[in-house]
Amino acid sequence: LFLNQLQGKLLSGKVFDTNRSHAFRVGKGEVLKAIETGVIGMRRGAKAIIYCPADSTQGIVGFPEEPAVIFEV
Repeated sequence: LFLNQLQGKLLSGKVFDTNRSHAFRVGKGEVLKAIETGVIGMRRGAKAIIYCPADSTQGIVGFPEEPAVIFEV
């Protein structure tokens, strides 16, 4: 189980999702693949910036129609 704070940003830096605690199980498809891949090997308290290309977010309700999004985890 992985519990973290996520902040989603557009490439312009505009925040579209912030300060949300999120718990998920790695390998279960509960979050974007890029986030699952990005958190593997992270240690407790570590931070990461994860780039998600547009093809990984297309069709997901609530995601902006942008070339890519960035998540600070």
